[in-house]
Amino acid sequence: MSILNLIEAKIGSVLIWPQDILRNLFYIRRPTYFMVAEIAAFLFGNKSSPEDALELFEVFSNLSSQCEELIGEKYDIWSTNEGQFHMPTYYNMSIGCIVYINGSKHNQLELVDVDPNDIKIEYGNFQDFVRERILKKRCGE
Repeated sequence: MSILNLIEAKIGSVLIWPQDILRNLFYIRRPTYFMVAEIAAFLFGNKSSPEDALELFEVFSNLSSQCEELIGEKYDIWSTNEGQFHMPTYYNMSIGCIVYINGSKHNQLELVDVDPNDIKIEYGNFQDFVRERILKKRCGE
């Protein structure tokens, strides 16, 4: 099973991921620090392991070693700050809203004040490129 199929089985099809995540992961050749942190928060918040996150980046992005370290650092910070409130935000796939990452002592879902209609889901105007790229990887290219 490919890493993308594994993550989709855990959190949901890429067809319903936020457009920003799809663009930053599958379309941008060299994601910036901010983009990597945003994708890491999305994956962490939706319960993907750091190993799965790194493998997904390895397959679909051209990450520098600093970005690989960033993913590990972010996962460590978010998982060890048990009492922390309002760390980064992410799109929660199970409820379809933007929520905060909170420490495990505060593991309730806390909504961010964002209009759900402002969150664009699906591929957007780069759909052909992203679909083709995903299909090639799924077919073993």
